[in-house]
Amino acid sequence: MRPGYSSSRRGGGSLKSGMPWRVWLALVVILGGDCAVAEPLIPAKDGIQYILPRGDFVIASTKDGLYRASLSDKVWHKIVTPADMPADGYLTEQDATSPRLAYYTDTGFESWRMSPFITKGSLYLSPDNGVTWKKVMDGNVLHVFLHPDGAIYVATEELSKVPFPPGGDSISIGAPDGTQLYPHEHLRMSRDDGKTWRDITPPARATFGISGIFRDPDHPTLVCVRSNQMQGVTSFGHDDLRTFIDQAVDENFHWSETSLEKWHGGRMVPVVHWPPIGHHTLYATLGNYFAFPFPPTGSNLALPRETLVTDKPAYRFRLNEFMFVTVTTKFLVPDPPIQLTDMKDETAFWSLRLRDPDGRIVIVGGRSGELGVIGDPDQAAHRAKYANDPYLIRQQVDQGHPYQRFVNLQKLYKFSKPGKYLAELIYDDSAFDQQAGVDFGTAGFEVEIKP
Repeated sequence: MRPGYSSSRRGGGSLKSGMPWRVWLALVVILGGDCAVAEPLIPAKDGIQYILPRGDFVIASTKDGLYRASLSDKVWHKIVTPADMPADGYLTEQDATSPRLAYYTDTGFESWRMSPFITKGSLYLSPDNGVTWKKVMDGNVLHVFLHPDGAIYVATEELSKVPFPPGGDSISIGAPDGTQLYPHEHLRMSRDDGKTWRDITPPARATFGISGIFRDPDHPTLVCVRSNQMQGVTSFGHDDLRTFIDQAVDENFHWSETSLEKWHGGRMVPVVHWPPIGHHTLYATLGNYFAFPFPPTGSNLALPRETLVTDKPAYRFRLNEFMFVTVTTKFLVPDPPIQLTDMKDETAFWSLRLRDPDGRIVIVGGRSGELGVIGDPDQAAHRAKYANDPYLIRQQVDQGHPYQRFVNLQKLYKFSKPGKYLAELIYDDSAFDQQAGVDFGTAGFEVEIKP
């Protein structure tokens, strides 16, 4: 029995004369005899909050606690944890070769929660791949980074009666007694396994929010902090939320702030992968994790139950030539069939999301949305035009009966500039079929335009 797993054994006794052997056999079966009693049944329907691969095994965090499974036998075993260690938290590792792990939970201070004072957050460390755990912090822990040199960096959120910074336009939360409280985010560091902590919070704007901590590529013994900060309102009336990188320039944690698109001249901007869009969602559980291609690590793992796939992950075209992409419906599980509506013209139910070579994102196509405009006096005429189209297609599709079509990307967008684009095709007939309409899309794929 490996450490960290729960199990028990019952000792047997010797046969006594006069007792029929069948009775003793029944007692052995009932009491377990000298055999190990099976572990409790795995709550297979428990959703996985976080999954962390560790070499030849994985650790899953669920509302029932932590579980571990080897990649060879794919059988979950519950990990023994301290009695005060909350369930359904997050995991992080020091590096792939280190057995040091961290487990943390938050208290849910988000402003949309009406009762943010129910659960308590905390941080636990394990030196041995989750066999043993020790609490090193109480508080609302948002992010944890275990530096290879042994330092622990933790982003926390605390509630204060003072806006942050004082006089700033902070978001407030109403306490049960009516008091307005303001979330303050802090960055702390410990070099002694959490015995002492140092506040190293970067200078911040009023709506400063830490969204990640990572090792500094320029100063490998230090870290960078990614933050999302409100810059006001755009000319279109939307919130102007921008991402910044705060870089510690020395061991005293003096910080230098740079917008993400300008940091390292834009050469170190993380690659964005657009996941497939699904009409329904399949969430990872202990029962289905090994049966489907869920992401190997991360939180709240999910896959689209129905989606679209392209025939290739990348395409190469020349300017002004036809740009056909083949898309096919894909059902991850044998769900009941759904009805699709389509037309010969791609621009009706299909739209295209693009990130162009300059980083701008545009969404074009999908003109059937005009059928859902509230108060449009011509809506009946628009709907009749679609319904009476001689090329209107209605098809039932499911796992065994896919739908496939060719989409000419040029019908949706005028590719006038050479370079590499990130593209995503989206189908949506919900405005036309308001009862059974569906919407789903492909994962991001590359389109390179040659002169």
